[in-house]
Amino acid sequence: MKFRDYFQEQTFPKVSLKATLNASAKRKINNDIHKFLKKEGEQGLYFKEIPLGDLMEICENHGVVVIAEDYTRWSGFLTGADGHVYFDLADKNSATEYGRAVVYTSVFKNARLSLMWHKMPSGRTYEITTYVG
Repeated sequence: MKFRDYFQEQTFPKVSLKATLNASAKRKINNDIHKFLKKEGEQGLYFKEIPLGDLMEICENHGVVVIAEDYTRWSGFLTGADGHVYFDLADKNSATEYGRAVVYTSVFKNARLSLMWHKMPSGRTYEITTYVG
């Protein structure tokens, strides 16, 4: 690579906000989320930490990726004793390289991962409610 080529700008991939996730796919994801919450949680929906990585893995097993505002895979952390957040979702097969990042170009307009949490008064567990809607 020549030095001058290193600084040439790349064109940001065109992102489509028109994709839809069908009801059957949503139902399958939600069924797997429900099974996970009942199986892994203490007494149902209670967790020692917010299981965001596990929820993202469930989505990915169905060909859906949780994305950030810049259309890359979401990464970060959640804070607070209580919270509610919506994550945008994209088609896993729409990954496009943009420099050193991977951008997802097919974002679902009708589906988001909703996650609510509440730290219980004991301070040891979180109550989790989550679904794809």
